[in-house]
Amino acid sequence: MTSPSLVRSKPVYLPLSIAPQARVTIFVTDMAEPTPSCFAHGTSVESFSECWVVTGGSTTLPQPKGRTTLFRSPSQMLETLSGRLRHEYMGLRLYAAGHEDFIWQVARIAEQAGLSRQEYSVFRVGPSSRTVMCAHCHTLTHNVTHSPAVCSGCGAALEIRDHFSRLHGAYLGVQADAETPNILPATEELRA
Repeated sequence: MTSPSLVRSKPVYLPLSIAPQARVTIFVTDMAEPTPSCFAHGTSVESFSECWVVTGGSTTLPQPKGRTTLFRSPSQMLETLSGRLRHEYMGLRLYAAGHEDFIWQVARIAEQAGLSRQEYSVFRVGPSSRTVMCAHCHTLTHNVTHSPAVCSGCGAALEIRDHFSRLHGAYLGVQADAETPNILPATEELRA
């Protein structure tokens, strides 16, 4: 596997820090309790205008504290966020922390709503599992922890590369035995 420092497309996640010129700051997370490692020195959940949190699938959600909005699922939050961003004005900054798949879904919604890369920030927290896009059938396979992995679309044994597509929120997977049929490389655990 290629050294992470040599791969320009692999995301580097910096702790979240609020832009001083922001009119509205929204922090979204798929973690019930965001960890302090998400934030730069001097920033915390209380620093944001609004905090949106996925709490899980309970039927009755606890009362939110202050400017916190609670959601049952990531899909519920992402749909609400998409609607909210369609009606926002300049000066909004969006911050996301959570699983890599979640934060890149937030990034896609932000860009579809017209936010520039400077108007949103993402920070990965959680397991080092990856979403992988098969170079052969273009299927996304989620929660991949080892290379090679089996493509959920075409079944190919994929060697997972550190090349990352922000558009798809996924790492590249290429056929592991393309040059040596039926001879796969040793299984390797993926690192963040």
